[in-house]
Amino acid sequence: MTPTIAVLGLGAMGLPMARHLAQSFPIRGYDIDASRCSAAKDFSTACGSAKEAATGADIVLLAVRNRNQLVEVLWGSDGVVPVLDPGAVVLLTSTVGIDVVRDVAGQLAEQRLLLVDAPVSGGPVRAGLGDLLVTVGADDTAYAEALPVLEAMASTLKRVGPPPGGGQCLTPGNQPPCGRHIAAAPPARHRACACGRAPARARAALPPRGPARTPPRARPPRSRPRPPGPRSQAPSPAGPGRPRTPPPPGRPPAVPLRSAPTCAPRARSPAGAGPRRPRPGRRDV
Repeated sequence: MTPTIAVLGLGAMGLPMARHLAQSFPIRGYDIDASRCSAAKDFSTACGSAKEAATGADIVLLAVRNRNQLVEVLWGSDGVVPVLDPGAVVLLTSTVGIDVVRDVAGQLAEQRLLLVDAPVSGGPVRAGLGDLLVTVGADDTAYAEALPVLEAMASTLKRVGPPPGGGQCLTPGNQPPCGRHIAAAPPARHRACACGRAPARARAALPPRGPARTPPRARPPRSRPRPPGPRSQAPSPAGPGRPRTPPPPGRPPAVPLRSAPTCAPRARSPAGAGPRRPRPGRRDV
């Protein structure tokens, strides 16, 4: 049976994710911004409130900004928890913090609802292509329910462990190629240990390297060959035993320059010889 997905939050990441998931699942979309709801009308069922979108949905995908928005969409004035059926899955794709996810997971479990901690990385373009990096923290039942949706969203899907919050430990932010280096850094190592994850396991959960580099583009051939001419055909400068290059047709031969005559240095008269020439403005004594 194909699950129905309610996407709450049609922002920079939520809208392209919803557009891509609409190719395989029925989508109900809602955002507090009416213009974003209008942008999703061509591929989803437009809803006037979060409760309307979540009513009867099997999976509620949340693309919120922070803890306040998460709490508001779940238990606020338009909260979706009262209208969800027991066993429904809340799929959290945002990075809101480890402690927040653990608290929310405990409160949802009291309502017999499942939480899948699945923060995403990759950016809006890759979100629209289903090419995201997703690190998941969820128990076996919740993971099995959300697996078809997770596989449609991600090209790299890593399950960190059973309890929710594990995905928050290893979120490499918006730089998937740097995820391995971030996991090896002390702050990420501290987060991994705080979640009960060894640093080696944290590194294994992230992609080993970034995307392959684009090979350098080959230099295109010349549009036209260089025309032959005296410069291209001229041999090295003439020397002993080397013939000179003949001049091109229609050009008179070069006339060698005559050697300049050597001029003898001008002789100076010895000091005191002859009368002294008077200088202007000077009176001879």
